[in-house]
Amino acid sequence: GEECAMAILSCIQSFFELRNPLENNVTKIAPHLDGVACVINEVQESETSTFAQGVGTAMGGALVARLVQGCLSLLSQEAESVKIGVETHSRKKNAKLQLEALKTMRVFLEAIPMVGLWRSILPGCFAGLYQSTLSNLRYSSAASSHKVASESILVLVLLMQQSLLSPNPNMRDDKFNGDDADPIASSLLAIAKQCKLPGCDNEALPSKLLAADDKLMKLKMEVNSRLPGPLSLLLSLILTNNSNVLKKCGLDVCQLVLVDTSWYWDEENATKLGRRALEYCLTLLSHSDVILSQSARKVLRCYKCHLGETLWKRHLSQTIAPTILELLDMIPAFAQSGKELEVQNYLRLLNGYVIMSFRDLRHEFDLRECLLENKKSDVGSALSCSNAIEAMKRAFSVLLSPDVNSILYSPMIQNQTSSDHATVTKYNESFGCRFRYVRDDTIVAVKQSVRLISCAIGTKRSALVIDSCFAEMFESCSRMSSGKVIANHEHRVQLAGLSIFAEEMIAGICKWNEEENSTRLSRSSIRVISSLASSVLPVIVSHPVWTLPTSFVCEFTAKHTSQNMKSWKHRIDNKEITSKHYRHGTSAEVLNSNA
Repeated sequence: GEECAMAILSCIQSFFELRNPLENNVTKIAPHLDGVACVINEVQESETSTFAQGVGTAMGGALVARLVQGCLSLLSQEAESVKIGVETHSRKKNAKLQLEALKTMRVFLEAIPMVGLWRSILPGCFAGLYQSTLSNLRYSSAASSHKVASESILVLVLLMQQSLLSPNPNMRDDKFNGDDADPIASSLLAIAKQCKLPGCDNEALPSKLLAADDKLMKLKMEVNSRLPGPLSLLLSLILTNNSNVLKKCGLDVCQLVLVDTSWYWDEENATKLGRRALEYCLTLLSHSDVILSQSARKVLRCYKCHLGETLWKRHLSQTIAPTILELLDMIPAFAQSGKELEVQNYLRLLNGYVIMSFRDLRHEFDLRECLLENKKSDVGSALSCSNAIEAMKRAFSVLLSPDVNSILYSPMIQNQTSSDHATVTKYNESFGCRFRYVRDDTIVAVKQSVRLISCAIGTKRSALVIDSCFAEMFESCSRMSSGKVIANHEHRVQLAGLSIFAEEMIAGICKWNEEENSTRLSRSSIRVISSLASSVLPVIVSHPVWTLPTSFVCEFTAKHTSQNMKSWKHRIDNKEITSKHYRHGTSAEVLNSNA
């Protein structure tokens, strides 16, 4: 039976994919006649269009409804019982047959662009395609097919585009008479009831189409009452799936919601569903897959052009800064509970909101340009207030808390000089520090978020944040060493995470290039970093911070290294180490630039 169904579906598709055999002959005989092929293509398109109109209007549209219903019946994922001899076996539906059925539906939608026809069968078609998508979005590859799910999503998007794309009555096809559509609604009523949507009352499906003037408003009410919930759930499930093909299809859904069908959504659904689609695109902006990130940028550019500059800026001012602070409060809790995938998605979403705040970019929504170029951000002042800084320090001190057991207890100081003060090289952490709550692949996203925030708030404000981190560490260590506060291991680990946060903030203001392992700094940035080094280095090598033991074993090593560090600093202060020890510049300049 499945082979027969495959043959029938292929035969149906061939009716809408007419190819004149004269085309190949003409191309072989007269390849120099460029206009011949164009004439043949126009004739074929005219024949296909005439045939499609005939199929669409046949039986008042019921023929198309019957064909679509046959395709939807092949999408059921439940296993069917097959009796072989005296035994009964269960057999899963054939994925190839399901893909062929979906391909046939795509052919129908592309070849028969009749708005009234597809609107009349939208409820049943949407329900069947949605149910097929949900049943194939399972994590077990044996129980689902990402190819079937992605193809179902594409057909679903195409269906909604054909049904809802054109709200202008003058642009609708008048060849399809709505009064003859009763058989269509009744023929698909049964399948719509079987595929019940969450939160939808399928018993209330309309059995009659209203007059032409009221039909559009009725359709708008039905769309707003039935579709936002399923679409929002669909975007949430796709985002947690590991398939990049499915995530690419999710961007098509976002394009549909944000741009193609935006006219149909009321104010509440436009806000909620629009934000869900926007955050889906923002999450994929910093994705490692280049195709996904570029596709997300394309959808966001279309959405920005659709809104206009004024509405876009108003949207930015109302949502970006509060949402970033909300995410900073949420992410540490997910990390401590071991929900790695949620942490990665929320960090990418945080990066997306920060990227969206940058202005005057040569390539809009480009992560690399935000990290490496000196661009201004609209949320720099908002993120540099005291409450926002405290939220950042709390969140990233937890995310960057190191795993103490993975640290090799070997404190060391590395001196490095450079003849070019504008060149900064970063010390490579060869000790292989691991982190307490997140894995290595997630820590890349954490560091990327810190650097983006550093670029957004600017060099001077970032320097103040870094200085406040070491001031907090100095105060806490002083209280511990004086005995005013009982030494808490958890607090010490978070202080270590705070120092790593400060390090990544420095990498952010230096516009660090990971590929070249270097950066070029402007004179103003060099002055800020030099002042920061003069303020921070004495705190780092002072008694409360440097002599704080990481364990009983390394206590003597830390104190011995601290004494050597103090002696070295004393020689610099007394000018025993002068500019003759370096090729260019004074010792203070070289010390500050290299620090």
